Amino acid sequence: MKRKRKTQAERRQDTREDILSAASRVFARNGFHATSLDAVAEEAGFSRGAVYYNFADKEELFLELLDRRCSERAQDLREVFSDGGDDVEATSRQAQLAAQQALDAMTGDPEWRALYLEFLAHAARNPAFRRRFARRTDEMRSALEDVVVERAQPFADTLGMEPAQLAVVIDALGTGLWANHMLHGARAVPPDLFSQALALLVEGIAARAATPAWEVTA
Repeated sequence: MKRKRKTQAERRQDTREDILSAASRVFARNGFHATSLDAVAEEAGFSRGAVYYNFADKEELFLELLDRRCSERAQDLREVFSDGGDDVEATSRQAQLAAQQALDAMTGDPEWRALYLEFLAHAARNPAFRRRFARRTDEMRSALEDVVVERAQPFADTLGMEPAQLAVVIDALGTGLWANHMLHGARAVPPDLFSQALALLVEGIAARAATPAWEVTA
């Protein structure tokens, strides 16, 4: 059977994918500031013009990689919480699984973790890039916020904060744990620590809701 020739659009998409794969390797190897589009072009086996045709600069190239990473994590999160009920026991179990996946994703890829931290530092010094960077993480943050708002709704009267604020706390907890893992290793941050912390959080919220108000304020 004669092989079907790819269309021009398909060839362009293949080129873009090859550039992104090469960029991921070069960024991980050299870091952001030491990476040039010329180096990415050489790694991908394309001309410099082919890279510039697809990406205006290396910030745009990195942000495309970040887009994909955030989209994958958001999808993982939605899948975990779409399976197996929405009571406290199910939420605790799902939260532990989601936390395990999140921590594994970052601690298992030290190059990406280092690159992400580098870009946080770059964003801190560059307001324009900070806005672009924040927008690219919106999908992942929104997925977490949606889950937390939905599951925390029955406990809204006793939660003590807005559910969306609780989502920020959980996100920050995860970020802090993988940063500590980078600095102090698995002895300080074992693989199940984030899971245990979220189970404690979920079950503590449920227990607080079940406690009479006079006991909480006593």
